Amino acid sequence: MTGKTSIAAFAACLILATGAGFAGAQAPKPAPAAKPAPSGQSADDAMTDVDPAVVAQCKSEADRKRLKGAPRTEFLRACADPED
Repeated sequence: MTGKTSIAAFAACLILATGAGFAGAQAPKPAPAAKPAPSGQSADDAMTDVDPAVVAQCKSEADRKRLKGAPRTEFLRACADPED
């Protein structure tokens, strides 16, 4: 009888130690939502109707001018838009 008692006590300790008890059980947290792309990247990706060579040239020029953020976005839009 002593063997069964020690096995039961060991099993209870094991359950409590691993957190598998009902009191410690919690639902897993959902994964965080995907963050939107920075404004400069979304403007780059939005140019699907422009020739890729023109987009590459505009990006290269924006890099050379070291433009970032809103000024880069405005430059890329103006550079890729053909003037009528």
